[in-house]
Amino acid sequence: MEDMNYHIYEHPARSVGYLRTVLLGRAIVKSRFKKPRLYIYTAIYTVTVALILSFTYFQLGQTVDSPTTRILAILSALFTLRVALLNVTVTMTVDVFDLDRKNVLRNMGFAYGVPPWLLFTLRFLISLPFRIALVIMISLIMYPIIGLRGGVDRFLVFCLALILQEIALVAAGMAISAWFTREILRATMTALFITFNVIFGGPIFLADTTSWIIRWMQFLAVLFYSSIMIAKNELGGEFENFNAIRLRSDFELLSIWGAMGCLMGLCLLFYLIGCIGLTVTTGESRRKNHRLKTE
Repeated sequence: MEDMNYHIYEHPARSVGYLRTVLLGRAIVKSRFKKPRLYIYTAIYTVTVALILSFTYFQLGQTVDSPTTRILAILSALFTLRVALLNVTVTMTVDVFDLDRKNVLRNMGFAYGVPPWLLFTLRFLISLPFRIALVIMISLIMYPIIGLRGGVDRFLVFCLALILQEIALVAAGMAISAWFTREILRATMTALFITFNVIFGGPIFLADTTSWIIRWMQFLAVLFYSSIMIAKNELGGEFENFNAIRLRSDFELLSIWGAMGCLMGLCLLFYLIGCIGLTVTTGESRRKNHRLKTE
């Protein structure tokens, strides 16, 4: 998907240790500036969704008297926003290692000196500033327009929930890209991951009526934990008084900070899965390429 400048592969002797990391990171950063339209379109799409949702629920947090209606509408709006982020983030990252693999195989001398985990780590870290800046931008748009609970501390928790969700989704999308080299498999796994999070990550999932066999699956959904943080941040001490809208009882298992810790754990889990996946698939590609050259 992205076109990386791989001139550094021509100088394998120079690319060791710190210098190798700097050169590879510079190449990744440079490749991102070659296609700015992708990021411009992503920003336009995300901000447009945020504006539409914001003015659809304009000052809802301050004007609606019924607490049940207010909370239902606010959580629905915020869930729609997070699903939009889920779609755009994962679909932008699932093809990230296609050209990397091709160029690694074309440049065997340098490739054997580049640990796949290093490539994954640099790709992951360099992709975060844009995503985090985008999340902060839409938070600044939606929070005052919808009229969510006032207070700097509540706004920061809201931003933190979306930022951690975004980091986890980036890691998950890159992990899918790392493990699945075929486009059809990546597309299938991406669809499954998005559907899984939509089903188990919503704020009004009736967990008490769900079979225990699949109930545990919600604890693997990124949106489940960000929903806990956002719902409890907005409801505050009133959380226990909203049985009328049947907020799932599993929300009570974690505090805001407990959900934040779980989100950080998912970020680390997806990152490790991605590093292992890229190492495995790169090794398989190298062995296959070696067999073709020796036959």
